[in-house]
Amino acid sequence: MPSSVLLAGPRLEAVILAGGLGSRLGRDKSTLRLGGRRVMTLLRAACKEVGLPCRAVREDIVARCGPLGGILTALASTSFEGCVVLSCDMPFVDAPLLADLIRCASQRGRHRSWFVKDKELFGFPGVVWREERERVEGAIRGGRLGLQGLARDLGAGSLQVKRPDRYRLFNVNTPEDWREARRLWMGRCSGAV
Repeated sequence: MPSSVLLAGPRLEAVILAGGLGSRLGRDKSTLRLGGRRVMTLLRAACKEVGLPCRAVREDIVARCGPLGGILTALASTSFEGCVVLSCDMPFVDAPLLADLIRCASQRGRHRSWFVKDKELFGFPGVVWREERERVEGAIRGGRLGLQGLARDLGAGSLQVKRPDRYRLFNVNTPEDWREARRLWMGRCSGAV
């Protein structure tokens, strides 16, 4: 896939959220490695493939707000029109998924922000525009810290991920998830996924 996918669209940067505590996993998620590479490196490579500059957010400007703290930090610190927001614990996000999401968000139709959707749940990756910062701040001030509520507040569009591709949205939260991620990685390397 050529890196020119973004040339005609808005100015976006990728921001990998890596400020979580990893308490359920028992370790820092940003240090996870698959196939000898850090998951953060895999995500950066997918971003590079679609032509996105990429950085990580490791400390939120408002602590203990979950993903909304990371989104707010990304929006408050970007010089771009918007951010493609990723989570550091999603090893199977790839360039085709990011390209599809960016194409949806670049249409700037009825929906401004966009998130992927698995079944009925919004999730990462997502595209959130810098102009949405006040709405994110309002959600945090109101104690509405969930991604589902934020997506509804923003009137976000959704890119539905089909059943065979759901593994691309797998995220690691627990030791069991980490074992499953390694199993999926091995299956992917052998062509089984």
